[in-house]
Amino acid sequence: MENKILLLVGGGHAHVYLLNKIIKEKQKFKTILISTNKYQFYSGMASAYIENIYSDEDICFDLKVLCKLGGIEFLEDKVVSIDPQKKLVILSSGQKVRFDVVSFDTGSELKIDEKNINHKNLIGIKPLTNLKEIKERLQNSSLDKIKVLVIGAGAAGIELSFGVKELGKQLSKVFEVHLVDRGKSILPTFPKKIQEIVLKRLSENNISLYLNEEVESIETQRLVTKKKMILEYDIILWAGGPTSNPMYEKAAMSVDEKGYMIVNNFLQNIDYPYIFGAGDCVGIKNYSYIKKVGVYAIKEAPYLWNNIVNFFNKTPLKSYVPQKDFLLILSLGNKEGVLSYKGFVLKGYLIWKLKNYIDEGFMRKFKNKQKKNH
Repeated sequence: MENKILLLVGGGHAHVYLLNKIIKEKQKFKTILISTNKYQFYSGMASAYIENIYSDEDICFDLKVLCKLGGIEFLEDKVVSIDPQKKLVILSSGQKVRFDVVSFDTGSELKIDEKNINHKNLIGIKPLTNLKEIKERLQNSSLDKIKVLVIGAGAAGIELSFGVKELGKQLSKVFEVHLVDRGKSILPTFPKKIQEIVLKRLSENNISLYLNEEVESIETQRLVTKKKMILEYDIILWAGGPTSNPMYEKAAMSVDEKGYMIVNNFLQNIDYPYIFGAGDCVGIKNYSYIKKVGVYAIKEAPYLWNNIVNFFNKTPLKSYVPQKDFLLILSLGNKEGVLSYKGFVLKGYLIWKLKNYIDEGFMRKFKNKQKKNH
């Protein structure tokens, strides 16, 4: 097994867990991690980072350092295609990387029209490294009044809107925030009580909400919807719904109706047993209720690790059954949050403190290792 190669594509929540395990448990197989950036930002702390509660160092860890600690080869590049039969991936640089087992944890992607994707005043919230650019653009603007359009009224767009508003208060600037979504309601998969609390909070923060409005075109300093509503802007922050990477379908691998790679209960691709995946970039067969939220990647991680090791060792794999209920905490800005669990809803400062405790605990596992290395 000394000559076997484990290839990890993406530095998401599940793969960070794997890096941690490899550091602790020296394995006989060689491991390679490919990620588009050596820094991995933690999505759970994104909005609080925007409003200056967390620093850059607080919410990201260095994948390159973690790889060095585990004797893992790190490649800062992007996988653009996979040949599952030849067991290799092709990178944007043109390099080909061979594997014996590969695991994907790249998250979902943003669906932005090609005609708008390179617009100089539009920034997508993914990859999460864009958070740094968003914050710097807002902080360094010479304007005293900034018109900010946030596209997408899901959890990411809602939290981002509150974070931007709070940042404006700190900078003594007027951040005029407009939240636009093509759907009929905000947070469509959330309990109604949460929706009501958030709607009230949006109103209290003077954040304008436009529902049933889909983006038609983006022009210089104005956005036009398909209903011909015109919104002026200085910056557009795109937090629209998740979409899949077309790479899997192009490789003739089985995908679900949204294009996500399908894995079984062992987190194993249903076509190729030596291909694994976790987090938002996959769909688990027979579990359509799974949402694209980080909690699933974190829960999947131990199963992913054990099953990869067991696959190498030719021992039985362990079945993962995703939970239906999970603790959900949404940031409302200014160190307040709202919690939902099994129909139970609470909001306030103590809820945010709980969220902060969970998030900082997750980061601490990896931060401590980095500090020991420096």
